[in-house]
Amino acid sequence: MDCIFKWVILVVFFLTSSILRGQNGTLMPDVYDQFFQNYYLINPANTDTSQIILHMGHKSQIGIFRGVRQTYFDANFRVKSNSLNNRHSLGIQLFNNSEGDFFSKNRAYGRYAFDMRLSDFYYLSAGISIGMVDYAFKATQSSAGGSDITYDGNLGLWLVGDKLKLGTSMQQVFQRTLSPIGQEFVLRRQYNANLIYAFYISPYIELKTHVWYKYNAYNSNDFSVAAVVTMQSIVEFGANYRYQKGFVLMGGVKDIRIGTSKIAIAMSYSTGILNYIAKGDNAVELFIKYSK
Repeated sequence: MDCIFKWVILVVFFLTSSILRGQNGTLMPDVYDQFFQNYYLINPANTDTSQIILHMGHKSQIGIFRGVRQTYFDANFRVKSNSLNNRHSLGIQLFNNSEGDFFSKNRAYGRYAFDMRLSDFYYLSAGISIGMVDYAFKATQSSAGGSDITYDGNLGLWLVGDKLKLGTSMQQVFQRTLSPIGQEFVLRRQYNANLIYAFYISPYIELKTHVWYKYNAYNSNDFSVAAVVTMQSIVEFGANYRYQKGFVLMGGVKDIRIGTSKIAIAMSYSTGILNYIAKGDNAVELFIKYSK
């Protein structure tokens, strides 16, 4: 009981410190439309018990924003342990965001997470990721190119149960500045709070709901809700609504078994419905997950 109380105090402290130390900012970290398929994009803590998990995703804008592309790869490995109550995980993340043909943002992180079982139904995970961020401009006929690189870090916590998951994270902890061609880009701190709840509509239909709130002191806050239905533990479809940024429609197949491994594939389409910020900001995203 004392151990559980200490971890609860840690969670409260983390949330309180996030609110008190929020800084101003002009540049938000990149978030993908199907982040709820891969929460490592915004939280380095662990939410899965698989030995190996690989995530790959690619998103391409269409229409007037054609040329904006985002690609990521994420690998998570559970370290073998004789303990039934504690687990360790190691991971790596690679990101590439190309905003047209001349500007790209690249990130690479190493990740560590520690899981501690609280009861038969819940465990708590704490994670940290450290890496590098590179912003680069390609040279053109009228201007010289340039790039700048700096270090970065993220922190996160997850309370994980069979049906309920609660998470909080802090991104871009160090608030570093990049100046690839004299123009400054400040990596301001961002805070995330997540809630996931899953329940069965029938023995063969599961509904998983996601709520995500993003806070940054000098930018408009972001809010997103998603509902994903899984039928027969295979067919998956749903929608994600991001506040003022429109609906994202998603469909795919989940946990296709190949021996002892599983593969999931999903595609999403960003619509212009209820998009009040950038009309025509539509995109197609492909997501692939491998687990064992």
